[in-house]
Amino acid sequence: MSRVENVNVRFEKLGGITLKLLMVDNEIDLLSSGYLLQRYDSGCKINTVKRDSLTIGYFYKFCIDQGFDFHCFISSHTPMPIGAIEQLSSHCAINIGTAGRVSSEYYSARMRVTWRFISWLWSFYQNQGRQTLEELKASKLHFESMEKGFRLYLSAPYSNSKLDRVGLSPELRSLFLAIINPLPDDLSPALAPRLG
Repeated sequence: MSRVENVNVRFEKLGGITLKLLMVDNEIDLLSSGYLLQRYDSGCKINTVKRDSLTIGYFYKFCIDQGFDFHCFISSHTPMPIGAIEQLSSHCAINIGTAGRVSSEYYSARMRVTWRFISWLWSFYQNQGRQTLEELKASKLHFESMEKGFRLYLSAPYSNSKLDRVGLSPELRSLFLAIINPLPDDLSPALAPRLG
């Protein structure tokens, strides 16, 4: 998997609607297409399916950039490592075009859609094979551990409503100013008592 594109596909049998699906290496990706068609069939609007397709494409590109074969992990019922989820979180927070931070709502939407797709894919692979009760229990435990990892990152680690300010405590501020202060110690405003 090396080249990911979002393409419009017209469905004549569904009343001529056009859905945005993923094309990977010049072939329609069947797994993401199945998920997107299921989303449309369950009542999602075409624009919602389009946004989901763009987000899943973003996730695929992340996996390619990181050399992470998520299909291999999910098909073997191995949860995504927490480190990969953390990297995905950082990736979802960045606007690739501007290298700036995306809004907290956009970040949350990216993580939510990615999690829904991975959950759907996990269920898809789980239903493909005949498994023993012990394998199903182990698979459920793996899924729950991965779900806990995703829940840590589903909401944005920052807020748009206020500026994120990180400053020094008063003690560290005094020490910092004392270090960089060219004035003699008795004239240093950092060491002088505060008035008022």
